[in-house]
Amino acid sequence: DRWLFSRLAELTREMTVQMDGYEFMRAMRPIRGFVDDLSTWWLRRSRDRLKSDNEFERMDALRTLREVLEELVKVMAPFTPFLAEKVYQDIGGKKTSVHLETWPKIEENLINDRLTEDMSWLRAVASRAHEVRAGAKMAVRQTLASLTVTMRDADEAARLMRQSDLLVLLREEVNVEEVRVVSGELPEGEPWMAVLDMVITPELRQKGQRREFVRHVMSARKEAGLKPVDLVRVLASVP
Repeated sequence: DRWLFSRLAELTREMTVQMDGYEFMRAMRPIRGFVDDLSTWWLRRSRDRLKSDNEFERMDALRTLREVLEELVKVMAPFTPFLAEKVYQDIGGKKTSVHLETWPKIEENLINDRLTEDMSWLRAVASRAHEVRAGAKMAVRQTLASLTVTMRDADEAARLMRQSDLLVLLREEVNVEEVRVVSGELPEGEPWMAVLDMVITPELRQKGQRREFVRHVMSARKEAGLKPVDLVRVLASVP
């Protein structure tokens, strides 16, 4: 959430600077990148929170999403007036129209450049790990033992190893039991390198099978048009 609010503040600052300079084409370009960050990263990673049985956790995620959308539609309004209006009405905007809102202020105190850089690094590592999985034809739902990221800079490796919240996020995204960040020698021009432990133990195989089973159950629920509150009886046939 802190990362998302930081990205929103960065978006507002960049668009404000370009709008003040009458560079309208440049002003609208960052919107696409932010929407991608919101939908393909934050929203996907927050899916469990948004469906959580814990009311505080669920409402906290929904509140973040609402606040971000309220500010996002204000900067989108000059460029996508009808879409911005539709979203504004759907989330229950305070005024009769988004076009009666004032341009958002730049929240400099929310901008965290270090967090933005760390999240970009995390997403790049995750992307590389998924590429390795795909190349080895290893299912994403198969839990692996570990992901080791070797950094050229020893101080940076030590700093990242202390970022427990980011490492938990990376561990969940890549679906491994453990994430390690170490320092070491790397090929010229490579700031880091990611290596997955691809050895599947019986315990890891069972975890992967459980996740695959859950996926099939959820798919069947969706096909049946069931709601999250609907209880079902599951009959599984094991070969």
